[in-house]
Amino acid sequence: MLQSVRKYTQGWVATIMGIILSFAFVIWGVENYASGSSKKTLVAKVNGKPITITQLNNDFQRMLLGVKDQLGSTLALTPYIQQQIKKEALYNLIMQNVLIQAALKAGFSVTPQELGSMVRQMPAFQEAGNFSRERFQQIINQMGYTKEEFFTEASQTLLLNQVASGVVGSQFVLPGELKQAVSLIEQKRNIEYVIIPNQQFKQPSQITLQQMQAFYQQHSNQFKIPARVQIEYVQLELANLKKSITISDQALKDYFDANSGMDRKNPKALARARESIQQQKLEQAFLAASDKLTDLAYTNPRSLSDAANNLDLKIKTTDYFSAQGGDSAITKNQKIITAAFNSDILKDRTNSNLIEISPGNVVVIRVKDFKSETIAPFDSVKETIKASLVTAEAQVKAKQKGAMLLSRIKSNADFNKVLVTEHLTPIHKQNLSRQDKTINPEILKLAFSSEKPSGAQLANGDFALLMVKESINMASEKMNADQISSMKKMYSTTYGKLDYNLYTENQMRKAKIKTYLQD
Repeated sequence: MLQSVRKYTQGWVATIMGIILSFAFVIWGVENYASGSSKKTLVAKVNGKPITITQLNNDFQRMLLGVKDQLGSTLALTPYIQQQIKKEALYNLIMQNVLIQAALKAGFSVTPQELGSMVRQMPAFQEAGNFSRERFQQIINQMGYTKEEFFTEASQTLLLNQVASGVVGSQFVLPGELKQAVSLIEQKRNIEYVIIPNQQFKQPSQITLQQMQAFYQQHSNQFKIPARVQIEYVQLELANLKKSITISDQALKDYFDANSGMDRKNPKALARARESIQQQKLEQAFLAASDKLTDLAYTNPRSLSDAANNLDLKIKTTDYFSAQGGDSAITKNQKIITAAFNSDILKDRTNSNLIEISPGNVVVIRVKDFKSETIAPFDSVKETIKASLVTAEAQVKAKQKGAMLLSRIKSNADFNKVLVTEHLTPIHKQNLSRQDKTINPEILKLAFSSEKPSGAQLANGDFALLMVKESINMASEKMNADQISSMKKMYSTTYGKLDYNLYTENQMRKAKIKTYLQD
């Protein structure tokens, strides 16, 4: 949880006033942080301790925000995907509860002073090197936490870190293990490989109409067109009000009277005065226009015409867009999307409340048309289906061809002679390391998987055949002190993480877990 704070902030200098955190503990108490919600609607129990639907929904929403933050509009959050995310959120909650209970049973604990020390070292809540109440509240609000939830999870994170640090930090590497590790990790390989492209097996003419129709029927969910909405809206922008702002001589006189230290004869001072007066008047005009827009949209709820006419605004119309957003800036805005698919606005076709797109930029929207979810007609996706079937068949044939050649090579046939008979030209790579960036990562993985002839179908559907010609090991004696120290640290950490994973799996196996979440 604490790592996710960094999604919202960066670059603050760390130091905080511990009294604020101590005060929080006085109000809520440490026991509160481990107790969770008292809601009765359960989704799971861990050793008799409840996990509520409220806890799950909170974690689910935070995970959704994380997914959207990382992937933006590249992933359509279908009901199926959302269900998988919810299952993942529940699993994480269960595992967290299991590990917390195990830590408390083993005698680990977190004091208010320890929690305060951890949080005051977090740069996210700092402004100019000092703790900011406003910044703290802003960040946890963005993350979807209440104060109680944040302190609860912060204390739990610290508790689990104590256990993890104890396990991970207790591992060491023996000299023999280091020697073997260096030999494997720093090993170089000389290889030959060939790619059998699936493209050469593509035969569109062999795909029949019956095959395409059968695929369409069996995979109709792939061709769903999500529910879409078309909206009309009026937009009020502060910048567009500048032309209506005039500055009188009296306004300038009043300004200089109020700012007696300024020289009214100085051109720069006069320009600053005009700019300041204009900005003040602009903000006042924008506020008044916003209030008027709100009133007009409310008193004439099924039309934007009155608002547009009274405020000299244009009614604009968008293209259709789904709950995942559209192509224009307005239809990509999450506030607009949420409002457009609001059940009341959608059903009654009423005007929305005032929506702030950005400071000095507000809109009111109204649903103009709605199209329910449907399946795309066969004719509109026929060519897409055909291309998919052609590609799938070509990939199968490439795999069959590659597997047949690999079988021959493994039956003691010469690698190069087999390639010659198939008119395939091998690619040679010398001194290939595990960190090489010049070669397809899938080929690199294959190169270090075995010294025997190997083959695999690649992600793009092509098939790769590979032969390791030579393995060149590196002796640990050739490493300098810094390299040896770095290698020891890396392997100690790796072994520690493995032990912690085994510890986690063991605790999960021992725990009595009941789940009540329906699919």
